[in-house]
Amino acid sequence: MDKTNSASSITRQLQLVFGISILILLISSYASFYSNKKLIDTSRWVNHTNDVIKHAEAMISLAKDAETGQRGYIITEDTIFYSPIPGPISVRLQRASC
Repeated sequence: MDKTNSASSITRQLQLVFGISILILLISSYASFYSNKKLIDTSRWVNHTNDVIKHAEAMISLAKDAETGQRGYIITEDTIFYSPIPGPISVRLQRASC
């Protein structure tokens, strides 16, 4: 009987250790999944922010071009300064907002 209790005790201990190992593995898997999900979400926001910055810089560039053209026209009264970059302003604004 002593051998049966000893074998049963060892079996119980192995089951307990195996159960704890599985629990730790499941917790670790969930933490890894959650971390990867947050990383992907953060990456999307970084890409969005970069797009917004790029469009804002394009708009600032257009405003500077318009200001430069206006200043040149006021000083010289030459119509060449109406458009420092070829093409209508509406087309350039559409290109900048894409």
